[in-house]
Amino acid sequence: IFQSVTREVGVQARCFIWTPTADSDISKLPKEWNRRVQREVKKSLRGKPQASASPVSPKKTKSLNLSTYKWHAMGDYVDTITTVGTVGSYSVQIASNIHFLILVTS
Repeated sequence: IFQSVTREVGVQARCFIWTPTADSDISKLPKEWNRRVQREVKKSLRGKPQASASPVSPKKTKSLNLSTYKWHAMGDYVDTITTVGTVGSYSVQIASNIHFLILVTS
C-alpha cells in the first residue's frame, strides 16, 4: 500500500504542475503577509534610530518546485523505511541507551 500511495503522490504532483491552475498566482495568506510586514518594519526600525521605515517588498508568488531533494528522494522512501525502519527506530538515543546498558552490566 505504501509503495502504491507514494507512486500516486508523485504522479499527482506532476499532473498538478502541468495543469493550467498551477500557473495561477500562489502567495502567502493575509495573516502570514501581515506578520512578514511587521517583522520587516521592526527590523528596519531596530538598527536606525528615528529613521523612516523602508518600504515593504511586494508579495512574492510561490510555485510548487519538484526539483528539490525531498521530491527526488521520494522514490527511495519505501525501500529505506522497509530496510532501516522509521526515524524513531534508529535514533542516537536508542544506541546510547544500549551502550549505557552494556557498560553498566559489564
